[in-house]
Amino acid sequence: MEESKKGGAAVYPAIVRILQDRLRAGDRVLEIGCGGKQYRPFLLAGCTYTGLDLPQSRWVREPPEIEGFAENIPLADASIDLVYGVSTFYMHSDPSKSFRECHRVLVPGGRFLAFDYTRRTLRKLRKRREEYAHIRTWNFSELSGELRAAGFDPKSIRDISYQVDYDNYPGPLLLLLRRMRRLLRLYNASWMIVEAVK
Repeated sequence: MEESKKGGAAVYPAIVRILQDRLRAGDRVLEIGCGGKQYRPFLLAGCTYTGLDLPQSRWVREPPEIEGFAENIPLADASIDLVYGVSTFYMHSDPSKSFRECHRVLVPGGRFLAFDYTRRTLRKLRKRREEYAHIRTWNFSELSGELRAAGFDPKSIRDISYQVDYDNYPGPLLLLLRRMRRLLRLYNASWMIVEAVK
């Protein structure tokens, strides 16, 4: 997945596209682990953004709207339309609780997106950097189980990682290749992208 920089933080066009495809005008949006808030400028007009992160996070570029843990989100029940996190849930000490909190703050029909690295990518990170020694690795089946346990509609939980490959293979001539890669679950991406609905 190609990346660019926004205020020193990576911006991935596929993440922008996937977010924008799921946003509606006027949505209340919560970003878990907001760091550099690099995706905030890409929200639709009229959307309200709230970023949650730890104040001591090395990725924070400006203070988050909410300082704290995703395991205890200080927002009212059913107060958010879309919750997303980019490269964050695998770092949580209790991701199961984080997912339950995300579910709690979503309105009925609210959307959830997790943009996390694949197990293979996370294993590489663990070997190279000590700060990643504690991270959780999972595959789609395991993450899907976590989301079902948190209360998300099982029929709505989908692995949409293949959508990253669309940015790598633009043009109609490769449509057949895209479909085959999706059917065979052969993704180039280092990302596991999962969506769910409350």
